[in-house]
Amino acid sequence: MFGKLVIVVVLAVVAYLTPGTRGFAGWILFLGVIIAFVIEGVRIVPQQFAYVVERLGRFHQVLEPGLNLIIPFLDRIAYTHSLKEVPLANGELSVMLAAYRLGIPCTVHAALGAEIIHQHPATNGAAIGDTSHRDFRRLAASLPALQDGGVVLNLGSAVIMPEVFLKALTIARNLNGGKPTGFTTCDLDMQRHYRPRVNVVQRPTQGSGKGYEITGHHEIMVPMLVWGVVEAIEGGR
Repeated sequence: MFGKLVIVVVLAVVAYLTPGTRGFAGWILFLGVIIAFVIEGVRIVPQQFAYVVERLGRFHQVLEPGLNLIIPFLDRIAYTHSLKEVPLANGELSVMLAAYRLGIPCTVHAALGAEIIHQHPATNGAAIGDTSHRDFRRLAASLPALQDGGVVLNLGSAVIMPEVFLKALTIARNLNGGKPTGFTTCDLDMQRHYRPRVNVVQRPTQGSGKGYEITGHHEIMVPMLVWGVVEAIEGGR
């Protein structure tokens, strides 16, 4: 932006100093400034791309495909992000990628201050809180499918997910006549904790369903659980 304004000022000065064009110098300056602001303020984002905007050095918004407006001098395009699906290194190990490909809902429930990226000065607490809250609602909306035969696994979360699950389950039951019921819960961890036992194993299955606690190393228990499920499915049980 600054470079464009310098060019406009130089052209206006040249016009002012050139005999016969002095009367156009003001118009050149006026129109040049307007054109520079339009060029800098209008952003057309291509399809399958997103532009991240910073205002005065902090995250401000994400521009979606189409015509967008920003404020010159205050806003800048910090970086562009491609929304195209690209091959990921070790993508077969990603739970989120597998969920996306299978069409299975995948939610994230962030605890502000608990992640390394939350230390970055551009971190937007409002955006993290808003997206986590939307994911909490998505989780609550998916829980009625547990009715009569569903399974809930808590893999190693001692506080956050047991609390989130119990609150989401309360919402689902309040909105669906007390359902879901009749499902199975299981907490897998290396040691026993209060919240997983109460919020996952005991309370959700009171009166119906079953709750289990399995103690051991995840690298042993989880593969054995997967093998057992696969064997049962292949055996028609």
